Amino acid sequence: MALTSVAKGTSRKESLLQEILIQINNKKEGLLKELKLLNEIEAELKKHNALYRIANEPQPLVNPPKEGARIETKSYKLSYGPVNDRKKTEITLKCYKDGDKEEFLQFLLDFKRHAPRLGWDTSVLLFENLEALLQGAALTQWQVASFGLDVNEPDSFEEALDNWKRRKNLNYDAMRDQLEYMRRARKPREYTPEEFIQRLQHVNLMIPQFIDATQDNMLTDDEIKEIAYRGMPSEWRKNFANSGKKVYSESLEAIESYMSTQSDQNEDNDAHFIDTAEDSDSSFMSQDLFQCEMELEPEYYQDSFSYVHRPMGSSTNP
Repeated sequence: MALTSVAKGTSRKESLLQEILIQINNKKEGLLKELKLLNEIEAELKKHNALYRIANEPQPLVNPPKEGARIETKSYKLSYGPVNDRKKTEITLKCYKDGDKEEFLQFLLDFKRHAPRLGWDTSVLLFENLEALLQGAALTQWQVASFGLDVNEPDSFEEALDNWKRRKNLNYDAMRDQLEYMRRARKPREYTPEEFIQRLQHVNLMIPQFIDATQDNMLTDDEIKEIAYRGMPSEWRKNFANSGKKVYSESLEAIESYMSTQSDQNEDNDAHFIDTAEDSDSSFMSQDLFQCEMELEPEYYQDSFSYVHRPMGSSTNP
């Protein structure tokens, strides 16, 4: 009897241990599934946050050209002049396949500038001719943006464009961020004063292309002049002031000329930025277009706007 009781007790114990092990394994599997799910959620959140940062970063002033890129174009013949003395010219527009925000805005800027000359003055013609210039991912994006719209409606083309811009986060807030970045810009070391000013003017042309933006949102000539002056190295600005010149009384061309002379005479002093080991991978408008991390030397803060340490979209150091 005693041996039988011991055997039964041992059997129950083993049975309980087996049940406990089974429950532990089941809980382990459940916990592993939960952990896997949490890791997937965390990865998605990181991806979303990264895309959000990229989407809302401004167009940098340093935007190195892409090497080896094959650019496809379409040419349109155009006649102009009196009936008895007609002349011919040709307008060439770049096709758009996919790219950073600057390429996108430049494409729209060129299209809108030439559309009136080419006689694309109805919503139908605008739809047809824009779509003819699109390829690959861009064509798919446009078809999604224009889906369900009546091409015969006068406002449908602009509505489709806004849908497309919204997908690329080119909203009004992004426009304000871009302007703020430009107001705090400093001349990159590799740019001449002329190139720096031209870059400011060029990016400024794209401001009306943001959603709900107009030409009234663009920087004025006086603002660009002030930004250009304050974007130069402090030594050059000191020399400018010591020469008796005033920013408000000088033209932009005169300031550019003076700073170009300073650049020729003081190449060693044209060192605004300290190279950093960190490269940004984010992008106004990644490797989408806009960015590199730059820091100002301490002395550069004198008589200057404060600098917002903000990534832009190429991954090159200045």
